[in-house]
Amino acid sequence: MNHKGGGMEPFRDHDLVERAREGDSDAFAELVRRHRAKAHGWAQSITHDPHMAEDIVQDAFIRAFLRFGTLLESNRFLPWLRRIVQNEALGKVRRGGPYRKEQPFSSLKPVMHESEVNYEDIDSILDYLTRSRGQEEGSRYNPHEILVQKDILETIRQLLSCLSRRERSIFEAYFFEQLTPQEIADLLSTTTGNVYTSLHRAKQKVQRERIRIFLQRHIHIRKGKGLMGQKVLSTPKLSASWTSIAAAITTAIGYTGQDVSLSDVMGYTGHAFRLNIHKGDVDVAGPTAYKWNPVVSRGLAHLGFEVSDVGAQAQTSPEKLTEAVDLIHDSIDRGIPVVTWDLFVPEFGLIYGYDDEAQTFAAVDFKNDGKLPYDQLGMGEIKELAVFALGKWKPVDKKHAFLQALTMAVEHAYGKEPALRGFVQGVAAYDTWIEAFESGTVDPFGNSYNVAVAADARRFATHFLLERSACPKSIGDSRIVQLTARAAVCYAQVYESLQALNQLFPFPAGGNPNESTQRAQAITLLTRAKEEELKGVALMQEIVDALSASDEVVD
Repeated sequence: MNHKGGGMEPFRDHDLVERAREGDSDAFAELVRRHRAKAHGWAQSITHDPHMAEDIVQDAFIRAFLRFGTLLESNRFLPWLRRIVQNEALGKVRRGGPYRKEQPFSSLKPVMHESEVNYEDIDSILDYLTRSRGQEEGSRYNPHEILVQKDILETIRQLLSCLSRRERSIFEAYFFEQLTPQEIADLLSTTTGNVYTSLHRAKQKVQRERIRIFLQRHIHIRKGKGLMGQKVLSTPKLSASWTSIAAAITTAIGYTGQDVSLSDVMGYTGHAFRLNIHKGDVDVAGPTAYKWNPVVSRGLAHLGFEVSDVGAQAQTSPEKLTEAVDLIHDSIDRGIPVVTWDLFVPEFGLIYGYDDEAQTFAAVDFKNDGKLPYDQLGMGEIKELAVFALGKWKPVDKKHAFLQALTMAVEHAYGKEPALRGFVQGVAAYDTWIEAFESGTVDPFGNSYNVAVAADARRFATHFLLERSACPKSIGDSRIVQLTARAAVCYAQVYESLQALNQLFPFPAGGNPNESTQRAQAITLLTRAKEEELKGVALMQEIVDALSASDEVVD
């Protein structure tokens, strides 16, 4: 839809959003023009890399255009867009930094030799093709190089069948004919922005097609071995906790025959004591933005469980996907659901069944209970693959487990656990949270989610410590029992402060955290919570020291 007489400048964002929701591409283009710089700033504040930030902005605006239906209030466009940009950026940071698995076109690192090609990554393959074609004159008489290029080109051409004619033209012009985006735009009478968008979409399609073909081959091999089947366990009822990974783990443990409460899981895995805040805005990603694998494996060991994982915040590749499918098959066949990230929403849920013929999983999280196609595993909103399967169980010494759990909690509290870029963990996170309020940059949605998770976690911390103090034989002498009970009181007071904050900023509306009165109240409550948490951590350190020195602790 074109608008004569001066373009879109006079329209407010609210009007442009309404027009864009109705399919007006000019309105959407104007929104992009107005807010691209802001979006780039948000992304760069997380990645600290301008090239990666630009790639993220392109992805985010495409995602925003496709998801306009999820924007309930037109006047909330900028906060909504900001969350999309930050989720895109945080997803890349969680995968180990901007260039670990996926590279933007503007920042490709030269792949100069066939041995350097990462065949799990379509970007690496395409980079090798473009670089090597540029050096064709120097290597045209190298039979090995020619054979490798021929094989790779043939593979890519098979994958390109998933593209439309126009997408394929742009894709081949860029990667095979070595035309610049500007040259392609001139050739096709379009803009360089449209060329970049088409290249991005084409890359995604080709990667998905590669996953689909790889998975088909895997299922064919499975069928040839007579392993095709279907199995669905009883539908899990997820335990009630804002910490979804602990809720999923507790529910999965219930299938093993072991009697482990949600309070035990929260305490022994350290999740009852975690706090992780994103600098500047208290982003919604905070509670899940940490390295899952070491925390989960170490925490479950305190409960006596071995754990196997695939992915653990890796970008989905065909090889990783098939490995995850095998792990899920094995666990379901043993009668235990699998803890999985981002099934229907970016939280943890459970896969509790499979159907090889239909190639679907039975899955449940806090949003949905339904079918998930095999090739959609790890392809949710965040595009990260993470699957955890419980393994063998063995009895553990309760005193030793308590010692190790508190050691883990204290290390986190004092910032000894490596944090992801842009996040602050432990007691220091309270200062980061307070600074965001002081600067007036708190995101209402993200803040309300962080408050809800933190308050719920401290409630479980209180229960965990009280339950341990009520069982003296499981933790040690009378002094340790007294220290544990005092720590429980501290965490009860932390919970009281955070729960008051929770009422001030209810999820998901989030209140008005940047309004002066509410901001002052929040700073007071967070300061009080920090003071009590410091007391609780100091008491837990005393318990750790006492148990470590005790001859009764079993190594």
